[in-house]
Amino acid sequence: MSRTRLLAVVVTFCYAVSGNADEQLRKDASDAMKRAATYYRTKVATNGGYVYYYALDLGQRWGEGEASATQIWVQPPGTPTVGMAYLKAFEATGDRFYLDAAKDAALALVYGQLQSGGWTNSIDFNPRGKVAKYRNGKGGGRNHSAFDDGITQAALQLLMRAVSQRGVSARLDRSGVEAADPEGELSRLRLEDREEDQELLGHVHAQR
Repeated sequence: MSRTRLLAVVVTFCYAVSGNADEQLRKDASDAMKRAATYYRTKVATNGGYVYYYALDLGQRWGEGEASATQIWVQPPGTPTVGMAYLKAFEATGDRFYLDAAKDAALALVYGQLQSGGWTNSIDFNPRGKVAKYRNGKGGGRNHSAFDDGITQAALQLLMRAVSQRGVSARLDRSGVEAADPEGELSRLRLEDREEDQELLGHVHAQR
């Protein structure tokens, strides 16, 4: 299933399960959305992240150009866009499967955050692939945070939404987000640990 089709499924079914349809339609929509999202999460994702398009047999993948098996795309409509679709599905259904899928996408973005604080258009999980200078020390080369085409902005939006959904409180303060926004135009988040958020927070703190 292509990214476009998945998002169409999510938008349609989120409407159907939101209370604007009869009970049987809501059940049918919820079941179909779960099947589609399960396939996308378990068969299509790469380390929790996504590109733009996939061949039907998943033998080829494309972002702005052909992507390798270890690449994901940050630039919309890549990983942040799919992560936000999962969050919308969670909000509509309350099913934590979608929240966990969104967390997977968020953690994929955390892996590829640059030492300069933001993101470039793609992330490569192969240390010998088309890597950039990641904050986790597993890359090298490019270290230019990109703001064109909403690249860094989209990544930050998903991270903040995912953290908010997991019940992590946020307040203005210095944090890893500040590196991506040295002029202070974006909200700077300090993540405060709560027991149920240790897994996500552990990965985020490790990137600081």
